[in-house]
Amino acid sequence: MVRGDLGWSTHANVTGDNVERLDRSIFEILPLTSALGALGPAGLTAYFGLFDIAKIQPGETVLISSAAGAVGTIAGQLARAHGCNVIGLAGSDEKCADLTATFQLDAAINYRTCDNLDEAIRAVSPDGLDVYFDNVGGAITDAAIRSMKIRGRIAVCGQTSEYNSKSGRGWTETTSIITRRLKVEGFILFDFQDRFLEASQHVSGLLHSGELVEKPTIIAGIENAATAFVSLFAENSAGRVIIDAGYR
Repeated sequence: MVRGDLGWSTHANVTGDNVERLDRSIFEILPLTSALGALGPAGLTAYFGLFDIAKIQPGETVLISSAAGAVGTIAGQLARAHGCNVIGLAGSDEKCADLTATFQLDAAINYRTCDNLDEAIRAVSPDGLDVYFDNVGGAITDAAIRSMKIRGRIAVCGQTSEYNSKSGRGWTETTSIITRRLKVEGFILFDFQDRFLEASQHVSGLLHSGELVEKPTIIAGIENAATAFVSLFAENSAGRVIIDAGYR
């Protein structure tokens, strides 16, 4: 079994340099989907964003946007396992219920239906946020910044609200970054390529112990790949979206 950054296809003719051989013994216990989820780019991104960029500490309060997404579901559980108080933001009541029931987050907020996101965040973190793991940018990030503690840390992982934006709104709470003395840092997963084994071992241990669970969205048929891709931006899916091409 191999894993690689290949195209949407049922077959690929590549050299060994373009793929990574998977340890079959790992997937005799864990589902093969973990190779694309918690033990793939999503899990590695969550690990380095939390521990290297945000430098989370036990007892801190962590807010995660797009918490029901591929990276968000892993990040929330990693922070929780590290002893943090974790709050997740998601766009539906169903996803919020999953965040607390399945992924064991301390609180979840439906940002689409709450009357005032600032107040909703403060209601579950009255002392403020130590860390914000940002996957979306825009107005949600502005609300998070307004709830940060002095010298809080923000790990900027993604900006999904800007990907198809025509307004180019971005953040507006830039002054608060100064007055609250916040540390804001973006990161790219492959900056940490020489430490992937370390991260994989940490995440694998939590999977084996049951402290970390996965709930991927699996869609059958390579012909549905484009529809699955669009669902990522329409927020119709949860967890890692995986296409099952039907080949074993």
